[in-house]
Amino acid sequence: LIHSLVLAGSFRAVLCQEAWENKLDHGSFKHFPTYEEANALLDQWVVRYPNVLHKEEIGKSFQNRPIHAFSLLHGTDTKDRPSVLFTALMHAREPAGLTVVLYLMGHLLELYSKREPLAVYIVERRQLWFIPFVNPDGYVANEK
Repeated sequence: LIHSLVLAGSFRAVLCQEAWENKLDHGSFKHFPTYEEANALLDQWVVRYPNVLHKEEIGKSFQNRPIHAFSLLHGTDTKDRPSVLFTALMHAREPAGLTVVLYLMGHLLELYSKREPLAVYIVERRQLWFIPFVNPDGYVANEK
């Protein structure tokens, strides 16, 4: 069942080729999104999905760039929910990890907005955390 939903969701996403997917596939940094492009996309999602995607600053990098965590969940009762953390760019020269995290976030948000049963189950019964830039300074330096 899970495999079928994932395949169905992926197939529909390929057919309509969402604009956010194009941004990940055609970024300015060797076809990956730059730091600025990825943050602009994340900010667009926070505005578009304010009931389920929340952004908070959890610290600063050595060069004073903000480090943000994004929580993906519906509702405020999170006490007994299982949680999972997804991170990217611990190592700045691994931009594919950022793309994977962004794809996961994008697909969950898109499928949840369409009320896909598996996405609804995940967003309403789990607490997902994403830190797309663990090492923002390294990623920016790597862009040069």
